[in-house]
Amino acid sequence: NDNQNDNRNHQNGNRAQNAELVFAVSQGYIVGVFKPTRWFLSEEYIGRWEFEGEEIEDSPYILMNISHLLGKRQNPVMYINM
Repeated sequence: NDNQNDNRNHQNGNRAQNAELVFAVSQGYIVGVFKPTRWFLSEEYIGRWEFEGEEIEDSPYILMNISHLLGKRQNPVMYINM
């Protein structure tokens, strides 16, 4: 089971590292846009990835409603192509 979790973490890390932008979403609206420069496994949240990067304050995505893409989710992480 640990091997399965390690494999899943690796796959999620690969997907995350391919992201050009990261969105912070609140109630279906994009409230923050970031350009990641470095990804790493979180020490605080086991099995989760974190990033360092720059905030893009003038992004055209700010305040875009993407609620139709999210649905009802328990997992706070989602990969979408826009």
